[in-house]
Amino acid sequence: MSLAPCADHALARAAGLPGSSGGSAGNDRQIRRTARGGGALDVDLAAVVGFLRRRHPVATAAAVAVETGVSAGTVENWLSAKSGLSGRAFAALAWHYGPDFLAAAWEGCPWWLDAARRDAERARIDREIADLVERRRQLGD
Repeated sequence: MSLAPCADHALARAAGLPGSSGGSAGNDRQIRRTARGGGALDVDLAAVVGFLRRRHPVATAAAVAVETGVSAGTVENWLSAKSGLSGRAFAALAWHYGPDFLAAAWEGCPWWLDAARRDAERARIDREIADLVERRRQLGD
C-alpha cells in the first residue's frame, strides 16, 4: 500500500524534491520539538534522531544528507538537539524513509499509518526473497 498519488506529489512539492512542481511549501518554520503524546503536529525529536541513528549507525549525518538532500550540518543540529526539523526537512525525511519514519516520529500512529508501515515491511521482505531466489538461480543446481 502506498500513499495516494496526490499525497505523494504534495509531499514532494513540500520537500522541494527534484521533479516536483510547485516549489516550496511556503511555511518553513520548525516543527515543534516535544515529548511524545503531544498534538498532531508535535514531533518527538529524540525518536527521529533514534530512527536516523538506527538506520545509519555510522556517519549518520552524512548518510542522511546523501539520501535526503538535507545538509549534513542541519542533520548534525538535529542529532545534537540544537534545532528541530523544518517542515521541508520533515517532508524530505518522510518522502525518503516512508511510513517507518512517520511511525517513529509520532507515538500512537493512526491505523492507516501502521497498515502502511506493515505493507512497506512486507514489500521489503518480498524484495529480499526475490533477490535470494535470483542469487540461488545464478548458482545453478
